[in-house]
Amino acid sequence: KAGSQWGGLTPPGGRFKTLGPEWCYNPAYFAPAHYRTFKKFLAQVWEDRFDAYLPHHLDGTPSKLSEIVAAFDGAILAGYNILYYSSCDSGTVSNWVGVM
Repeated sequence: KAGSQWGGLTPPGGRFKTLGPEWCYNPAYFAPAHYRTFKKFLAQVWEDRFDAYLPHHLDGTPSKLSEIVAAFDGAILAGYNILYYSSCDSGTVSNWVGVM
């Protein structure tokens, strides 16, 4: 969700403190169809030998394909919720929205 770019979903404090506006989000950074496509691709072509390419958790334990799939599901749901709740009555969405 472009959290490392200016305008991503970054909080006002803590480890990932923003230098720009707090909790400001550009809906153009989100592409639910792409996340859905990536998830479908993984489900169709994944083989056990690919597990070595999955990122590790911060504690060093390996992640699992099911966690990556769940992350895509979360990104899809969160993105649609952001678009829904930030849209006007006409269905249009501003180029910048506040999310917290």
